Amino acid sequence: MVKFIDRMFPKESPLDLMILHGEKIEEAVRFLKPAFDKFFDGTLPLDYSEKVDKLEKEADNIKYRIREVYSKLKYTYFEKSDIFMIVHEMDKIIDTIDDILKLLLMNRVENLDDLKELLEELTENVVLTVEEMVDALKELKLVVESDFAPKEVEKEKAEAEEVEKEETKTDVNTVTLGKYLFSKKYEINPVDLIFFMELSKLLSKIANYAENVVERINLIIR
Repeated sequence: MVKFIDRMFPKESPLDLMILHGEKIEEAVRFLKPAFDKFFDGTLPLDYSEKVDKLEKEADNIKYRIREVYSKLKYTYFEKSDIFMIVHEMDKIIDTIDDILKLLLMNRVENLDDLKELLEELTENVVLTVEEMVDALKELKLVVESDFAPKEVEKEKAEAEEVEKEETKTDVNTVTLGKYLFSKKYEINPVDLIFFMELSKLLSKIANYAENVVERINLIIR
């Protein structure tokens, strides 16, 4: 009897856990800007790298709890594969944030203020994309709690459109940054050129993963 009740009414809500997972990612992505500030000031952002390591472990723990809850549930609103796909894409985001911060620990640069501004603009779009993704997760919970009321479903679609807009801005800013780097190919150290191209690609991937999450959410509520 107890096992049946656990399957019907789990102690932890999968959607609440997904939101908590997203909030860990949101906290991690907000470390990027201050980490870049330190990097361009000539200081290795080791403290931010360590903070993201901690958040990554916490996010992994939440991921395992989500899997455990879903493995016990008898009835679910969504296919388990869809939920696991969303969590997998979210995992990629925090892994990529960690990769960026680790990369910043490997190099030092000087006198690249113009590049710093372009990188900050790109980072700002990426942060907004992740924030919109977390809002979409919260809206998903409201959709379920409202029994898929059309009004809430429309709000979810609006969140998806916002994420798509930010992801598009990220693509534009990534191209702008790339053009700037190649225009300076005779002035910037070739190793630094490759370094910053890799950073811009990683930042762009974060926005792509966030968009994938929201697209999946929209697919499962239709």
